[in-house]
This record gives sequence, C-alpha cells and structure tokens, in this order.
Amino acid sequence: MKADRDLCINNLYILAKKKGIRICDLETSCGVSVGYLARLRKDKNNSLPGADFLVRAASLLETSVDSLLFFDYHAATDIEIYLHLFVSRLSLDSLSEKVVWKHDPECLPSPVEADSAAGLSDHPLLSFDPRLMEQGIYKEIYLSPFHPMAYDLQPRAAYRAPLSEDTLVMLIRVSPPQADQQPDSEEEIELFLYNTRAKALSALCSTDNRHAGVLDHALSTLCRIVSESVQRTKLDQYAVSAIDAYMNTRRK
Repeated sequence: MKADRDLCINNLYILAKKKGIRICDLETSCGVSVGYLARLRKDKNNSLPGADFLVRAASLLETSVDSLLFFDYHAATDIEIYLHLFVSRLSLDSLSEKVVWKHDPECLPSPVEADSAAGLSDHPLLSFDPRLMEQGIYKEIYLSPFHPMAYDLQPRAAYRAPLSEDTLVMLIRVSPPQADQQPDSEEEIELFLYNTRAKALSALCSTDNRHAGVLDHALSTLCRIVSESVQRTKLDQYAVSAIDAYMNTRRK
C-alpha cells in the first residue's frame, strides 16, 4: 500500500486537534519550522513528511507512524478516535511496563459439565450455555457482549492488567469453533474495562474483521505487545531476594 501525503497530513491535523495541540506547537516540538505542513501540502511532488518528523509526531500524538500514513482518521467517528488514542497509549505504557499484564486463566471456560449451577466462575465473560440449561446441564461458555447470540466462541488467550485500584483492562483473543479445522478463520480481539468493586463490565471495542480500521490496527498492535510481554521471564521479589542471598553467600 502506497502512503498518501494528503491523508497523512490530514491525520496529523485531526489528531493534533483531538489532543489539544496546535499545529505550530507540533511542528516546533518535532524540530521543523512553523508552516512546514502547509508548505508540504502545496508541494507538487507529493513528498511525505520526513521520517524524523513522523516518528516524533507519532510519539507526541500517541499513535504509530503506520497509522499516520495509512489510516483515514477523517472517516473514523469521534468515539473510534477516542478509543484509538486510549489503545495506543495502553500499548506505549505496556511496552514501558507502566501497565503490567498477566494471563487471565479464569476467562477460559471449564470443559466439565455439571448438573447444578454451583461453582460457576464469577468471571464477567463466562455464562452457561442456554441450550443445555433446558436439559439441566450446566456448561460454561464464553459469552461476548459483542456477539450476545454466539454461544460457541472460543477464547484462545486472555490477559488482564490493573489500571487503578478497582479497574482492570481485559484483552481477549477469540475465534469461532471451526478455527482449528479452518486455519484461515479470522481471530477477533476484544477489549474490556471491568470495575471489580461494582462488578461492572464495559465492552470497549473489538476487531470485527469486516474492514480494517484504525481500531483494528491499534488492537492488533496492543495484542502483540501484551502477548510478548507475558511470555518474557519475570521474577517476583521473593525469588530475587533468595537468589541474591545465595549469590552473596557464594562470594564469601
């Protein structure tokens, strides 16, 4: 896909406005003179903004260079841009480990069927299969607010991270049950906020696989970052203290 100069410049103007940053301030903060973008827009050879400028601008606007170059923010709704900025910021904070993610195994339904409702996980995304409840069988299923009538979605991976004392952000990778037999089946990424005190779930956004938009790209990026971060080896404070004590003993 070839980058479009006018699309890129329009994106810079739109995101700067959303962030409350004046274009002249964006330009000076990125090391170019005031009026740089206006002059570039008039240039007949369709030159893109310089690479250094784009990297700095993307950082200030808390987005990615790819998003600036290839996605049409003008076609996005205000709420899509709002959520995109949130997801992009979440990605940056996840990279710097300001937001620390963990696997969320409680989100994965139990394969065991029961004859009573006792013991159902209180995870906000798990429920009972209504088709089996009529037969007195209780089987946990993942029930997505984005697909309230889809009783057979399969969560492939689930992650959670604390945003505040009583708020969790949850990222779930789900796919239809035939995905194992059809490798090309599209996986979907879903993002939620959960208030642990009020036990209130907010469905924020998902990749719907019908069209590639700014949120699809941002969610895919976040999912990759989160997946890589939880796979890295980490040591808790007890392990660090024990190893340090052992190593110090060996030095004596």
